[in-house]
Amino acid sequence: MQSALHIHRFEVNPFQENTYLVAHTNGSAFLVDPGFSDGREEQDFEDALRRQKLSLKEVVLTHAHIDHVLGLAYIHRCFGHAPVMHASDLPLLERAPAIGQAYGVPCPQPPNPKGFLEHGHLFLFEGEELEVRHALGHSPGSLVFIYHPGKWVLVGDVLFAGSIGRTDLPGGNHQELLQSIAQQLLTLPDDYTVYPGHGPQTTIGAERRSNPFLQP
Repeated sequence: MQSALHIHRFEVNPFQENTYLVAHTNGSAFLVDPGFSDGREEQDFEDALRRQKLSLKEVVLTHAHIDHVLGLAYIHRCFGHAPVMHASDLPLLERAPAIGQAYGVPCPQPPNPKGFLEHGHLFLFEGEELEVRHALGHSPGSLVFIYHPGKWVLVGDVLFAGSIGRTDLPGGNHQELLQSIAQQLLTLPDDYTVYPGHGPQTTIGAERRSNPFLQP
């Protein structure tokens, strides 16, 4: 059966963050971790919507670190959407402008979330289901979104090609992150594609076999 959801990636902002536009075959779309930080990146996004004839319906966050929320104010202003996320990352979202100032990266105040997701929830979009799993360790509220019909997973900064998320930021915990990866990601089949918050896509199998942080 053909998958109804398809992914388009934008590499944006000074942190080279991956923002994902997930499009339904019916022309609806949702946005994951909008990190747009300037007019050119915003225009590229709008051009993609226009080119693919897509209508943006939802915004979701894997987590609320500064590089993943820089574009939230723009999305709220221009499209009227506020994000859904895990409540444990709400303090990060609220402090985003101050954190951005510390990094020298302007961050307009993001909108308040319109709702919260928990481990075991289903994120429902146009009749499609994405399984939500809580994968703490990189941030207190890190979520991964699994789309079983398409055999892919959006992992935020939990897992990368050949690496794992950093745990030296406030709320990070190395052992919790390794446990989250083992329990929430490595329990998936090897052929599931992994879409991380930075860098290239990979697969569960490739990381299980060769990621140096995951070897016995």
